Amino acid sequence: MTKEKLQWVYGRKPIREALQAGESVDRIYALASLKKEGLPELRALAKSHGVPIHWVPAERLNRLVKGNHQGVAAQVSLIRYYDIQDVIAQTFEKGEVPLILLLDHITDVRNLGAIARTAYGAGAHAIVVPAKGTASINEDAIKTSAGALHHLSVCRHHSLVELIQQLQQYGIAVYALAGEASSTMSAVDAKGPCAFILGAEETGVSTPLRFACDEEIALPMQRPFDSYNVSVAAGMVLYEVMRQRQ
Repeated sequence: MTKEKLQWVYGRKPIREALQAGESVDRIYALASLKKEGLPELRALAKSHGVPIHWVPAERLNRLVKGNHQGVAAQVSLIRYYDIQDVIAQTFEKGEVPLILLLDHITDVRNLGAIARTAYGAGAHAIVVPAKGTASINEDAIKTSAGALHHLSVCRHHSLVELIQQLQQYGIAVYALAGEASSTMSAVDAKGPCAFILGAEETGVSTPLRFACDEEIALPMQRPFDSYNVSVAAGMVLYEVMRQRQ
């Protein structure tokens, strides 16, 4: 996505006001030289809203925005982010069975968009991404999702491990996809509340998340091969959930 298509807020006070007003901010860029100063008020606000701060050199920040940025600039999100707690509560209130996808450091925007498209069509209630280390939800992601990213609840969380623990407290079973797992998707009772963790194709689901989940599951393959594309794997999981629930 070109720089001209991005929306920016820059300067310390305007960014604070944007966060306090509840405006969806995708990420904040701050000068690396300010890291010692800490920017405590801005960092606290960013953390409370799940917005990551990227510490960058002056040359990069000056390329991103023009004007008196005071060492900080915020990229305004093209979508609205939701609170996962609110999504879960509303799902139960409507008498529906929660179905959630957790995306562990999936950095390819087209994979993210494709997952969102399938998730929306298959009835998932939310996808959750980590605050840091995930693909930017830009125009490419939205286009690949066929607009689903504007309709599906997308949530951010500073710690997916903590989120897994919260989901389990709600009675939501959490499964991690792992190629070497002994159990397969066919063994999952997807009629109850459930969440599935999908990891990047190169690294898979990270070890802390695998330890925190209820069970690891695999998608069977007829021929020995590396792995399925992550968006295809998401489609296979969601189809099995939909099949069981219908």
